[in-house]
Amino acid sequence: MQEFKPGDPVRIKSGPFKSFISVVTKVDVTRAVLIVEVDVFGRRTPVEVTFSDSDKVPPPPYKPPITNLN
Repeated sequence: MQEFKPGDPVRIKSGPFKSFISVVTKVDVTRAVLIVEVDVFGRRTPVEVTFSDSDKVPPPPYKPPITNLN
């Protein structure tokens, strides 16, 4: 089972927000539920998602800063 914490980006796997990427705001371990914020019509809306209906999104690959060597 994946471990989630506030601030983690997750992808929702099912339901009306399927394939949305959102950010965890609260974790309820006893109910196995995440509270995530989904952007709907430009407003952040809290949504409950079960642990099994969400996947952690891996961080983007590291890109070194561009420097001018001239």
